[in-house]
Amino acid sequence: MTNYKSEPADLLENDFYKAAILKQRGAKIASIFSKSIQKELLYQVEGNYDSPAAYDTPFGPDDSSGFDDMFPSINPEACPDAPWKNSHYPDHGEVWSLPWQSITNQLSPDSRTSADAVAAYRVYGIRFPYALMKTVELIEDKIRFSYKAENNSPFPLPYLWAAHAIFRMEAGMELLPPKGSIEILNALEGKLGKVGDTHNFPKTLNRNKKKIDLSIIPEKNPEGMQKYYFKDRVKEGICSLHNPQDGMSINLEWNPEKLPYLGIWVNEGGWANQFNIGIEPATAGMDSPTAGRKYGMESILKPYSSFEWSLDISVCSSR
Repeated sequence: MTNYKSEPADLLENDFYKAAILKQRGAKIASIFSKSIQKELLYQVEGNYDSPAAYDTPFGPDDSSGFDDMFPSINPEACPDAPWKNSHYPDHGEVWSLPWQSITNQLSPDSRTSADAVAAYRVYGIRFPYALMKTVELIEDKIRFSYKAENNSPFPLPYLWAAHAIFRMEAGMELLPPKGSIEILNALEGKLGKVGDTHNFPKTLNRNKKKIDLSIIPEKNPEGMQKYYFKDRVKEGICSLHNPQDGMSINLEWNPEKLPYLGIWVNEGGWANQFNIGIEPATAGMDSPTAGRKYGMESILKPYSSFEWSLDISVCSSR
């Protein structure tokens, strides 16, 4: 263990990557440095964190860097189902602001030897009776994030998990979503109109009837930000962010049967003057259990059951 931006950090390293994990700060993946291209992949806020993460506080500019787990919601709202109708999902969920327990020593010997480096963590719900486990593995030229969610109650639990992976962004980068993803649902009132408005991808009209191409990252705009989900369940689990200037591509891969929805957050400078992009494979859509249900994009954790999924991140360069 060492420190990263004033926070206690676990470091994982192999010939391709160096990663920093902050288990006291939601097991945030604070940094992924690619040795092959000599670049940090995740968006960084300059300087140290201003304050420790605190439960049930707004997700602020300090936190909008690295890769957090959004669970069991993104938007703050009341749980739609009994027996938790008086319980609220905090902003961006519970787990990003909680300390996680290290359980690496509980992994089987096979798990330890199959990866170049590995770390595992667990956290328990505060207002909801779940446990969430995460294992981070460096496996040659990819990083694998494996999860298991457990519902420890006799009631179905509405939930959403999304990978809040915030990447560095440059104007002119290309967003390459799964093949066949051609219609989106707007999830944030603003540039793309009202929540629930539909658009074709990539070329559409913004709320001012101006033609835009959602597959090309625009120049920084102090008023620009957008969040949308691809309307249909993805047919393949891959999304890439490609920079034609240097040939670099960041690739996210997952099982579309496990994570059927894909959200995209593009911050052109309209929020906290940041310039970054979130590529967010998810179990449900539209940023909350209630909205996911409304648009037919929900996920439910059955009573006394568990659900497992994984996500791989890799980087490559054509030059």
